[in-house]
Parts: sequence; C-alpha cells; structure tokens
Amino acid sequence: RKAPCNGGMFMMHPAVGAWDQLADIVNTHREEVKKIEYPHFDFIKGWGHDFIQAGDYWEGLKKNGTNWHFYGSVADQGLWYHYSKYVRKDVSIIVGHKIQSWIGDNNNSNLPAKIMEIYDGDLAKYSPEPITYTWNCDDPSKNCHTTDMNIAHFVSDWKPWMMGIKNKWFNWTNDTDALNEDYRLWFRELDELNKKLHLGLDVYNWNKKHRKDLGQHPPFGLQPTWVENAKDVFSEKKLVADVKLQE
Repeated sequence: RKAPCNGGMFMMHPAVGAWDQLADIVNTHREEVKKIEYPHFDFIKGWGHDFIQAGDYWEGLKKNGTNWHFYGSVADQGLWYHYSKYVRKDVSIIVGHKIQSWIGDNNNSNLPAKIMEIYDGDLAKYSPEPITYTWNCDDPSKNCHTTDMNIAHFVSDWKPWMMGIKNKWFNWTNDTDALNEDYRLWFRELDELNKKLHLGLDVYNWNKKHRKDLGQHPPFGLQPTWVENAKDVFSEKKLVADVKLQE
C-alpha cells in the first residue's frame, strides 16, 4: 500500500537477455553500495534510478514518492520495480482501482511512457465472479477493487502450509472474513492434486503429518531486513550469465 511494487504479486514473461540484464543490475549495485555506510543502500538512486533527476515518481495505493524509502526497496520490491519499469520498460502495474501500462519511450531514453490507464469500471466488465471472496468483499458496501477480488496474497508467515489447519473457521462454509475462504480453497485444491497425482499427502491431517517438515520458515526469510542486505552486499557472490552456468 505504501510501495510501488508488491513482491508477492509479480509475474514476468521470460525474455532473451533478461537474466543478463538483471544480473548486471544486482552486481553493479552491490559494488556501489559497499562504499556507503550501513544499511548500504542509496535511498536517492536505489537500484539505479534517481526519481527527482528524471522528473518522475513512484505511485502506491496510499502514498507516492520520489525516493527509495519504501518497504522492500532494498529487496525484491525495489529491484523488480526498477528492472521492469526503467530497464525493460515494458510493464503493467496495478495501483488499487486501476492498471497502468508502460513501455519504452523513444523520445526519452530514461523514462517509459504510460500508454494506458484502466479503471475499475472497465476492469469489472472483464472480471468474472471471484472463486472466493476475501475481506468480506461479497458485501457491496465494502467497495472492494476489482483487482483485489481476483488475487490472494498470503503475506509473511500467513501461508496455508505454515499456518496449517488450526483455526476454528476452517470448517465453516459461509464466512468471507480476511483470507479464510482462500485458505480453505488452497487446501481443497491441494487435496484434489494429491489424489490425482498420488502425492501421498494426508491433507486434512496437515498439522500432525506435514506441518513440522513442510511448514518451516523459508531459508531466505519472510521479510527483507537491513542486516541480511549487508550480508548479501559483502558476500562477494555474483550473479552470472546463463552462458557461464551452461559451461
């Protein structure tokens, strides 16, 4: 809500040369911020774009900005935003009740051009009735955005496989509070896949059978931290091009 990119809702189409571009951005950034004191991040240039110098700004749901002081700027949310909008210059961004589409502008090599901005009224025409409702969006008085009703974001440790089947609402069938219905859908879908693919999971005994092993915290953490950023910067690791990986 206070950042231009949500790392939990990011989709990218593969493209030739894309990985090399991304690797170059990350490697160059690491070398540059080593010269900056902790937390080793340039809040003016971020991953390589100075908003004020370029004459533009980032746009969030509740806040806009002209610097890199936003949540996740040091991690995926900053990197993907910079890469897709200012390097690839080909991206569509959801901002609350609208979707913006940007492409490279031949008249200004530093900035992409906004070629389209579609609002809820138009989006609703093409949006089917949601499979599930969240945050009580089945109540018309909530005025939920069309984009919000078609996406579920399991933030931090609120992942179904981490939370498990432990809440009293799990067996309810008519509440649309929070992400309750999406959690139930996730387990129903997993159960269906389990049966079709013979995965050998005991889905509805998840807590007892699988949560200890499959519900562990991810090794790279759940949230970006400045401490982890510093470790990453001075790790001396470099992203390599696809050709080197093949060798």
